[in-house]
Amino acid sequence: MQIFDAYDRLDRGSTVGLLCVDFADIYVDVAEGLRIWDAGDRADAVYQWRWSAKHHWGGHAVAAIAALHWLRENHDYGPPPPMPSDKTRKLAATVTRSRKV
Repeated sequence: MQIFDAYDRLDRGSTVGLLCVDFADIYVDVAEGLRIWDAGDRADAVYQWRWSAKHHWGGHAVAAIAALHWLRENHDYGPPPPMPSDKTRKLAATVTRSRKV
């Protein structure tokens, strides 16, 4: 499996999907099973989850995990930036308002 490096400006590789699409497809399939479950048809809900996992969203789940793992292992983002203080937020708000005028 090859993962496209969106942070590599020189990489001209192609992508085949988006992480948000993987998550959306998983959500839609799992939600359908929940809808069936809530309607009282437990056996059909379990069948729906098993079938859709095997034939559709399981692949999306594996791709999403692989992409997230690759990103974590291949990029060092360092510690998160510090949260701005109240004084910094007020200064930023003042600068933003003055640019709008």
